[in-house]
Amino acid sequence: MTKTISSLFPDDKLDDEEGGDGVQPEKLRERMWRAFEVPHTSTPALVFYYVTGFFIAVSVMANVVETVPCGTVPGRNEIQPCGDKYKIMFFCLDTACVMIFTAEYFLRLFAAPDRCKFMRSVMSVIDFVAIMPYYIGLGLSDDNEVRASLFPEKSFFLILAQFMTRQTCHP
Repeated sequence: MTKTISSLFPDDKLDDEEGGDGVQPEKLRERMWRAFEVPHTSTPALVFYYVTGFFIAVSVMANVVETVPCGTVPGRNEIQPCGDKYKIMFFCLDTACVMIFTAEYFLRLFAAPDRCKFMRSVMSVIDFVAIMPYYIGLGLSDDNEVRASLFPEKSFFLILAQFMTRQTCHP
């Protein structure tokens, strides 16, 4: 009743370009790396690809909506952005997205054939720079001026990561 890794995650969509000879990578790291780099090699890889793409889009949209005016500040007649009005909701959404991006980053780092080369790659640096403002912001006090200055870059890097990922990995 013991199942091997290859029987749990069969490469069910191999093509001629990417090893369509039916030979499956034996090591978990090799299988994971192949799934990250060529998402159409298996159904779980394709699902992971679309789920991470979905959360990139959600994160970018949330960052945009945070800046949209959502009424006025009571008693001051100032326009209040949605990010201030629904601060906890946006923080929770951002936390969930960053946790997913962090998990993806560390899974990719684990699976990388050459970890040093991976960490120096453009996509890895973009991913790292996109998630770091969140963790730096957690370590800061409640100084909203400093924290707010960290987050505009995050939207840029998430959009760039989304674009580059979609351009290099065609399922």
